[in-house]
Formats: sequence, C-alpha cells, structure tokens
Amino acid sequence: FNAAAFYSSALHLCAFDLEKAYLDLVMALEVISESLAPAYKEEDLFSHDSQLVALLAAMHAQGLENHMAYIKKRLFQMKRKVVLAARRLLTTEFFVRREASEAQYSLKQELLESYISTAYDMRSKYVHQGAQIYPYIIGLTQYKAEINIGSKSNVDQKSYLKCPTFLGLERLVRFMLLRLIAEEVGFNHTDLEGTEIPGKESAPSDAHPPGPPSQ
Repeated sequence: FNAAAFYSSALHLCAFDLEKAYLDLVMALEVISESLAPAYKEEDLFSHDSQLVALLAAMHAQGLENHMAYIKKRLFQMKRKVVLAARRLLTTEFFVRREASEAQYSLKQELLESYISTAYDMRSKYVHQGAQIYPYIIGLTQYKAEINIGSKSNVDQKSYLKCPTFLGLERLVRFMLLRLIAEEVGFNHTDLEGTEIPGKESAPSDAHPPGPPSQ
C-alpha cells in the first residue's frame, strides 16, 4: 500500500529532515486520493467554481466541445482530488478531537481546503523554487501545534497562517489512511466513525485564529 509507505517514510525522516518528511505526507495524500478517484464525478472536480461552470456552459452552447475537453483536462488537478478525498474520509469529529494542547493550535474544519492548498504550495516552493519551508511547517512544538498562529519574521504571512504544520498534516494523513484501510477490510472503530465534511468551506479563505505576538 503505497500511501502507507509514504506515511512510514515521513515518520522515519521527520527527526532529521522535516522538509522531505513533509513532502512524503503530501505524496501519501495523493496516493489516497487516487485510490478514491473512480468514485469522483467529472463535475465534482470543477463544480466548486461558479465562474468556471458558467464559462463551460457558454462554450457548450457555442459548440466548443474540444475546447471544453481541453480545459477540463487541465483543471483535473491533483490538489482538487485531494480535497475531495479529505472531505470523503475526514469526519467532523476528527476536528472536534485534537492532539494539540489547546484549541487555538488545532486544525479547523472550515479551513480544510486552505490547508491542503497551502501544503501543495509548500511542496512547490521546496521542489521548484528550492526555498526553505521549515519555518512554515515546524510550528510551536511545545503546544503540539497543528497550525501556525501569530506572526513570524522572514515568511510570507498569508501562507504561514494557512499552512498545516508537520504535526497537523501527519494527523490528517494518519486519520485518512486509517479510515481508508478500515473501509477496505470492513473494520469499524468508534474513533473513525462520524459525519463526513460538508462540500464547501463556510469561512473566508484568509480566516485564521488569533494568536500570540511575534515568535
């Protein structure tokens, strides 16, 4: 099971190369999402964007089917599949329970899509730009922080406040992986049960909890 292999690799790497470990967690998310790909409907991959839906409808009315097919192909991004997989496997109870020492340091359900998007941005910064992402993903370890709060020097604040830490992304991947395996083998556990995540974020994408001043 490749997703489990990437997850295991992340756990082994995190003690001495946190950035590469973080990338392995993103890879685990991709493998999990691909295992659920047959369940996706084509419209699920772009129906979240009302402007795009209107554009495709206009193109269809004009008989531009080839152009539509090209646009859809380009838009079927892995990031969107990961978002759909997360909504499918995570539960509202996952966000109620927390491993961070305080609620302000825990993952928030309404920002799930922002977390995934920013995790991908971190991978792009590291892989394509050669940038250091460690300041974004380390978090306040004394609080077992799953997200970043407050302010920090030498980082892009917008990305910083939306970025799940390594601990946050690890917990998210762990739950999704366990739930997927449980479904595959027909195993039920109360900690994995719950209500699936609604289809759309209810908070602004730039929302974030209050936090302490500069670190």
